Amino acid sequence: MDSANVQKSGKNRAKRGFIIFIKVICWIFVIIFSPVFLIYFMIRGIVKLYKKRKFEKANKHGKELVMSADISDIDIMSGYMFEEYLEGLLTCFGFKVELTSRSRDYGADLIITKNDIRVAVQAKRYNKLVGVKCVQEVLAAKCHYNCSQAMVISSSHFTQPCEQLAKENGVELIDRDELIDLYKGVKEKLKVSVKEGELAGGNNNDIEQIFPHMI
Repeated sequence: MDSANVQKSGKNRAKRGFIIFIKVICWIFVIIFSPVFLIYFMIRGIVKLYKKRKFEKANKHGKELVMSADISDIDIMSGYMFEEYLEGLLTCFGFKVELTSRSRDYGADLIITKNDIRVAVQAKRYNKLVGVKCVQEVLAAKCHYNCSQAMVISSSHFTQPCEQLAKENGVELIDRDELIDLYKGVKEKLKVSVKEGELAGGNNNDIEQIFPHMI
């Protein structure tokens, strides 16, 4: 065997040795850290479940629920509790709020009314992006409940196709960031409110800023 072949063979052995070394390191990493990650997610899940049950056990409603919850609490709410939360939140803006039937809601979870404008609202308590289906459903609900407007409120964000379809059909989308702004504004007003009924009547200027296409 000439020197060129010997050199080539040596390089191949070195390359194989390096690959084996990397594989061994990867397996060591997996063996050591897999239990750590597993324990972390188990603890995280248990804490989340504990917080959820504790929050539900408090059995808060209306303004009390709005005042006590922030976005981390909303993230662990059930779908039904999120609907009740929105009922309290929207009531604070002066809307008359009606929860639809849980079993057959026809695409709307709440019907809200203000200044003779009737709006079908779908609540999406999601951890993932919300797709076009919510717009399709709330548009159907708008007709079913004889509403003039349609809206989707989510604890998450919407996909681009969802936003496009909503824009084309005049559906108002309230995403996670806007929801946070809504409840922060309400909390501030509730804190400084002297009379219990001050906020309940709502303020048209506030409502116009948040729901510009509805009032």
